Amino acid sequence: MLHVSVLKNESIKSLNIKENGVYYDATYGGGGHSKEILKENIQALYATDKDSNVSHINNDKLNFIKSDFVEFLQNPKYEDILFDGILADFGVSNMQILGEERGFSFLHDYHLDMRMDQTQELDAHYVVNNYSSEELFIIIKKYGEEKFASRIANSIVRNRPINTTFELVEAVKQVKKPKKKGTNPATQTFQAIRIEVNQELKKIEDFLDLAVKRLKVGARLSVISFHSLEDRIVKRRFLSYKNDCICPMDLPVCACNEVSLGNIITRKPIVPSDEEIDLNPKSRSAKLRVFERI
Repeated sequence: MLHVSVLKNESIKSLNIKENGVYYDATYGGGGHSKEILKENIQALYATDKDSNVSHINNDKLNFIKSDFVEFLQNPKYEDILFDGILADFGVSNMQILGEERGFSFLHDYHLDMRMDQTQELDAHYVVNNYSSEELFIIIKKYGEEKFASRIANSIVRNRPINTTFELVEAVKQVKKPKKKGTNPATQTFQAIRIEVNQELKKIEDFLDLAVKRLKVGARLSVISFHSLEDRIVKRRFLSYKNDCICPMDLPVCACNEVSLGNIITRKPIVPSDEEIDLNPKSRSAKLRVFERI
C-alpha cells in the first residue's frame, strides 16, 4: 500500500540539514521522510515506529528502533544522544488506515481495533463496548470536537455489542446524518476513539517536552500535525519554549528562573501547496511548525 509523505520537501528543508549531523525521524511510517534525510551527507539517522508491521529500508546510516517515540527518548540506552534535527509526522499513514485490518477506517468492515502498537491491551472494541455513555461523550466531544457527542455516545451504548467498523458507523448514523455527499458522519467519532486508544495527544505533549531538550544548539524540531487538536498543542508548546518566564503576570519579580530554549522559525505554519493537495487530498489539513534551539 503506497504511503505518500506529506510536506516532504518542506519538512526536509526545514531541518536545515548539516554535514555529518545526527538526526531523528520520530515517526518512520512508510519511510518517505527518512529516505530524503539519508540522501544528505549525514553521520547517522535514528528512526522509530511502534507499528510492528512497518518494514524499514537497509542503510548503514539508519538505526531503526521499534519503539514509541516517547519511550525512545526516555530509554537510557539512547539518552546521551543529542540531535542536529528531529522530525515528527503525527498523521496516520495510508498503510494503517487502508492496508491493515485494524478498524482505523470505516471504508471496510473490520474488527474494531485501532491500536498502532499491537502489544498494548486497550483497543477500540473495549472502548466502544465498555466505556460508559458519559466517558464516551467526553472523548467524542473532546477528541472529535463533535457537536452530536451526547447523542452518539447514547446510541453506541444502546447498540452494544458493537464488534465491527460498519456496526459503529450504523450506530452513529442513527443519530447523525451526513451534511453533504461523500462525508461520513462517523469521521469525528472514529478520530476520537483512535486518539483515546493510542493516547495520541498526551504522547505528543510528552514527546515535544523531551525532544526540545535533545536538540543541539542550532538544531531544529520540525513537526507535522493534521488536525486542530494536535496543531494547538504544538503551537502552545513552541510558544512556551520560546518564552523566558512562566511566572503569573501579576508577580512583580520573576521567581521561575526559566530561560528561553529557542526561537519559533515558522511564524505561521507551512501548509501544502495546491499541487500537493491535488495529488494527495489527505494532505489538505497538514501543518508544519518548526522550532530552533538556542
